[in-house]
Amino acid sequence: MRVTWPFLENAQLLLRPFLVTDVAEVARFTTDPAVAAWTGDDVHRSVEETRAWLRHLDACYRQGTPAPYAI
Repeated sequence: MRVTWPFLENAQLLLRPFLVTDVAEVARFTTDPAVAAWTGDDVHRSVEETRAWLRHLDACYRQGTPAPYAI
């Protein structure tokens, strides 16, 4: 069974699943050590590492496993 994850939106905020096509924007913060210091996540060493993480999140969404949302 495929789970469809909702987009949650109001006039000031949009929460949605990350998409693999977000890789350029997401890599800007996942490769930044200052961001990692605040999020507790590992710093990605490359755009490819970020792409792999986004693919992992996509698999989680498809399986119905909880995963982070994009803001």
